[in-house]
Amino acid sequence: MKNSVDPAAIRFEGVSHRYGKSPSVTDISFSIQPGEIVCLLGPSGCGKTTILRLASGLEAPETGKIFIAGNQVANGPKVSPPEKRPISMVFQDYALFPHLTVIQNVVFGLKRVSPQERYRRATQVLEHVGLGTSHDRFPHTLSGGQQQRVALARAIALRPALMLMDEPFSNLDINLRFSVREETRRILHGEGSATILVTHDGEEAAQLADRILLLDHGHIVQEGSPEDFYFRPATPFAARFFGETASLSGIVENGLLKSALGEWEAPSEISSGSVDVVIRDQAFVFREPHEAPDYHLCFEAKIHESRVMGGRRVTEFQPLIPTCENLRFRAFHRMTTRIKAGETRPCWIDRRLVFAFPKGTGE
Repeated sequence: MKNSVDPAAIRFEGVSHRYGKSPSVTDISFSIQPGEIVCLLGPSGCGKTTILRLASGLEAPETGKIFIAGNQVANGPKVSPPEKRPISMVFQDYALFPHLTVIQNVVFGLKRVSPQERYRRATQVLEHVGLGTSHDRFPHTLSGGQQQRVALARAIALRPALMLMDEPFSNLDINLRFSVREETRRILHGEGSATILVTHDGEEAAQLADRILLLDHGHIVQEGSPEDFYFRPATPFAARFFGETASLSGIVENGLLKSALGEWEAPSEISSGSVDVVIRDQAFVFREPHEAPDYHLCFEAKIHESRVMGGRRVTEFQPLIPTCENLRFRAFHRMTTRIKAGETRPCWIDRRLVFAFPKGTGE
């Protein structure tokens, strides 16, 4: 069924699915616009791969509807098969044919156009992904990053309404991932297809996505931009998916949030009661008072260890507060910050990275 007024590249409406008696996704609704990159993020078993399989036609929903480019492709268990959907897929292992050259791999899926047009389109997309001089090479002679770009070129050559990518960077060397993700984001935005990308890595989602759907136990628990998740997480679960955090118990009374670390002005949406306090490790800032006018001075800290790790400095410390006698925290900060074990330093807190949630929210 054609829905000609629907501008979305894909739309899920109240979609539910189960494997046997176990629900995998429940009442999922979302839409993605042409040219938008959306990451499905969450732990193993949360339902993100099921959503990808439902979008591709490899699974049928139990209930709900799915539309791709305005066409209804699923109405409950009645579905259109994958080959009838305007989609392309990029898998974890890239699924390149080892006996075919780079350009032959890209041409392979272009069955419905003339041979001349196939090679013109394949040449165009290989130029776009930076492999214009690699037409005659075989997959085993390419690096992991180059193989990933061949798989991407093969997928976008079809000019799909929707790209589906299942953890496509998981097999890359960690030193390659950042640059290949950046290249992939540029290419996808340049082509204009909508993209659904499955990942369990919050950093990867933040780097690639225009919008993120965070899933847990088959439900979307938060939807928004990477900035929303970093600065405005909806639950402790959402906060912890985007970097290391520390957790404390607290209480809100008379407009103040009280915890072992001290007292702050309480969030306006919490009037009273017990709360869970989640603090990003980047919230702890070691500066002299004249260097940190925009932060809230909270306490003196005893430094236990400070070391360089992954391009930043990691410092473990204990607040010199009686209520924190048995607590240690960790801070990630600039490598140029000079800190030594055994020192006592003033520790400031970036209040934007401290979150409070009513006790038991979203755990």
